[in-house]
Amino acid sequence: PSAEALKEHVGEDALFLTLYKEMYFRHIYASKPGGVSLEERQESYMNYIDLFNLVLAKDQPLKIELPDQWLWDIIEEFIYQFQSFCNFRTKLAKRTDDDIEHLKRNIKIWNVHAVLDVMH
Repeated sequence: PSAEALKEHVGEDALFLTLYKEMYFRHIYASKPGGVSLEERQESYMNYIDLFNLVLAKDQPLKIELPDQWLWDIIEEFIYQFQSFCNFRTKLAKRTDDDIEHLKRNIKIWNVHAVLDVMH
């Protein structure tokens, strides 16, 4: 189910919902035979930004312990989705006019500088 559907059960716990969405999008990327839509790619990117802002931009460390394997999987998936978006963006002949226009308007989505900034 979507994160929105879970809100009535878990409330507005931003960290929980962001971690859930990370797993949700990981599942979407792994299971969609025709590929991930531009909107899903953008939503996934925004969720990663939210997740890294929650974890890395705090004055105080979060009071949560995640398994090392899960942390590694999050970073690995972030890099995989960046690479996937780069491939998606380079194949403009297969994109609709709306997708191309959306890419032009949203040049910061999966921007290499933003990705490197997170990884640094």
